[in-house]
Amino acid sequence: MECADLQETTNAIKVHFLTQNAFRFKVGSRHYIINFPFESDGKKIELPGRSSYNLEEMLSAINFTIPYSIASVSDSSNTADIFPGTPFPLLFEIEVSSCTGNNTNCNSVRFNYNLNTILQVNLMTCGFEDQSIDTGRFVLSRINNENYQFHHIRFDCIQGEQGELVFEPSDVEYYFEPVTIQESGTSILKNELENSEDGAGQVGFQLSNDGTNEIQYGKSNYYSFQHPHEGSNQIPLFIRPRTYGNNVSSGQIMSRVKIVVVYN
Repeated sequence: MECADLQETTNAIKVHFLTQNAFRFKVGSRHYIINFPFESDGKKIELPGRSSYNLEEMLSAINFTIPYSIASVSDSSNTADIFPGTPFPLLFEIEVSSCTGNNTNCNSVRFNYNLNTILQVNLMTCGFEDQSIDTGRFVLSRINNENYQFHHIRFDCIQGEQGELVFEPSDVEYYFEPVTIQESGTSILKNELENSEDGAGQVGFQLSNDGTNEIQYGKSNYYSFQHPHEGSNQIPLFIRPRTYGNNVSSGQIMSRVKIVVVYN
């Protein structure tokens, strides 16, 4: 912007916040509101005496910063004004006025300034890598009387690298899917080595998450891990052998299961 005459001229700027100053958004199943308390809204700031100004100089004159605050809210609806990672506009009207004499003869020019903003969310993600558990040896004569053995599986969590809004899950839900075929009507995972030369025949494994109750498979049966932290977490898993037929001999048992993490 250029000014024709600097003598007895006062130049000033005002910035008006045109868009709403509160936006709703969701992260998972939780609802939040981000507020922009734009403190410079409508304030008249005198510009230093110059013959021309660029946008940066005008915004610097009013110390153009956009503070924000984020608060969690209870909301049963699924409405959202903005979406993390997707640009949304903040629209401002900039009014520059030039007055001569005793501020009696004034002219002003207005233009809109559209600031595209992105809300970056830093999410912690968690998952199970491929792992194997060695249960050791069992005595064939009391194979169906073996108690659950305590083991654990590694659950790795990684915090994202971008975004000032950091989210750590208070709990993570997951469920088990059998990779090995289940014996019909039971929770026993069959032995994948049942018919191999070094297999133990019709003896497989039962799993439990607490040492008492058998794990139920499928995405309708959720289990949860409370307060995971970044890095390696240990989740208990109890294992015991059980026969599902009479063809049992000394040998190896191998069963597989997939653990699926649920992101809400």
